[in-house]
Amino acid sequence: MNFSKLNQIRVLSILSSLIVPLLVTGPFLPDLLLSCLSLWFIYHVFKNKIFYIFKNNFFYFFLAFCLVCIFSSLMSENIFLSFESSLFYFRIGIFCLLISYLIEKDKNILKYFYLTLITTFSLLIACAFIEYYFKLNVHPTRISSLFFDELILGSYLSRLLPLIIALFFIRQNKSSFEKNFFVLFLVFTYFTIILSGERSAFFYVNLSILFIIFFIRVNLKYFFLFSSIFVITLTLFIISVKSNVTGENLINRFTHSIVLTMNLNAVFDRDQESKKTNTQSQNLESKEDNDQKINTVDIKDDRIILFTEGHESLYITAFNMFLDRPIIGQGPKMFRIKCKDPNFAEGVSPCMTHPHNFYIQLLAETGLIGFSFLLFLFIYIIFISAKYSYYLFFKRKKIYSNYQICLLACLLITVWPIIPNGNFFNNYLMMLYCLPIGFFKNQIKI
Repeated sequence: MNFSKLNQIRVLSILSSLIVPLLVTGPFLPDLLLSCLSLWFIYHVFKNKIFYIFKNNFFYFFLAFCLVCIFSSLMSENIFLSFESSLFYFRIGIFCLLISYLIEKDKNILKYFYLTLITTFSLLIACAFIEYYFKLNVHPTRISSLFFDELILGSYLSRLLPLIIALFFIRQNKSSFEKNFFVLFLVFTYFTIILSGERSAFFYVNLSILFIIFFIRVNLKYFFLFSSIFVITLTLFIISVKSNVTGENLINRFTHSIVLTMNLNAVFDRDQESKKTNTQSQNLESKEDNDQKINTVDIKDDRIILFTEGHESLYITAFNMFLDRPIIGQGPKMFRIKCKDPNFAEGVSPCMTHPHNFYIQLLAETGLIGFSFLLFLFIYIIFISAKYSYYLFFKRKKIYSNYQICLLACLLITVWPIIPNGNFFNNYLMMLYCLPIGFFKNQIKI
């Protein structure tokens, strides 16, 4: 590779890493950068005739899914609206191939991504703690940091945290200061996710951390350091709750509020006092401005509610759409239109832009064919995790590096089927969710 080509790859590596902080600014700038980089990469492949890059199972799998989505759009009642989500969806996969290609050509891209992630996370964490302790938050139960009106701080941090850990493992010649700083960094990231008030993000960060700890041998020194800092930070947080109404609301949001919104008191407590407390919790939840429509609870019986009555109504409505067109679905982006149809709508809050679950959304919008792709990916991740467990615990052999285990944790929380999540065809979310795939595809051993 000559000097000019090396410089070109270096610039592209730096530009690619900038997608991390740009995701904080909103969807426009990162989407613009991703689209430009994807177009350049396609041009670069054809110009240099390096078509081998496209000859891999990942690209075939992703391309097949994109074609299914496009066909589903063609069969929808509003083709042009549906095409907004499906027609150019392939650029997400192209960007993942670009990341993998750049890693092969310039290992410095790993350093660029690590530094941009650490810097962006640190800035978000600092602003979140300032917002919390100085009571600058506008929302009564949530901290948003630099995302401002968008309450997605926890989602951003929890989705990308395993990627940072993976890049930390791959770094060479780490100093003791860097290791100690990283332990402190992990603790504050964890508590920032708590401050965000996002219960799904809290579940995902715990799932990924437990997954990583289960498969990776943790240095006892740093484990005790992590535990000590965690206990100190937890103590300070509990003390702050007495003088900070947001902290009190956060504790309620992660504990008693969950019991009430899911009607778990139907199992544990059926007396009148429980119903009175439930009414008080509804008043608190009604103040929320992002997901209050799906968090309003009206207990009418003793059944356990799936997350909230709002979530349940969205799921049932989406499932009714699936039953109407089970093979190819209603078309991407069509849930927001079809949920207004009385033939499908059911429950207290049946209509939003998406049903808040990837699997149910794909059933409704792409049918069994589109749904099978995501289900296959989940089964595949479970399979390779089980395979790794077998070799690790029975044959005492590591077939994947720590780097790859952390990236596997990224993929696991992305395809996890149970917890509510965002819109599968949202470009912003897909950039956030699919970013680790480019790193995982490139097989790096340490």
